Amino acid sequence: MIMKLDIAKAYDNIDWNFSYKMLTLFGFDLTFINLIKACIESPFFSIIVNGNSHGYFQSSHGLRQGDPMSPAIFIIAADYLSRGLTNLFFNCRSLLF
Repeated sequence: MIMKLDIAKAYDNIDWNFSYKMLTLFGFDLTFINLIKACIESPFFSIIVNGNSHGYFQSSHGLRQGDPMSPAIFIIAADYLSRGLTNLFFNCRSLLF
């Protein structure tokens, strides 16, 4: 079996509930997960023009490219995928032999 994975835009397609569940399975504390959840689900931005802040608006998605948390959460999801593929490989292999 050959599988090709295109992860160029994969981060944009990660389900956040899946990410929270993965953080729980990897042993992260619930307080930490709730902090991550707050950063992802309720971000507000403000525009600064000539040094003055002009109002706030809510984002439709939480983390953006360049956010320090983005790579860490993506790596956890990719690690879960890797472990799942490894388990699938060894389970299929044991059935064949």
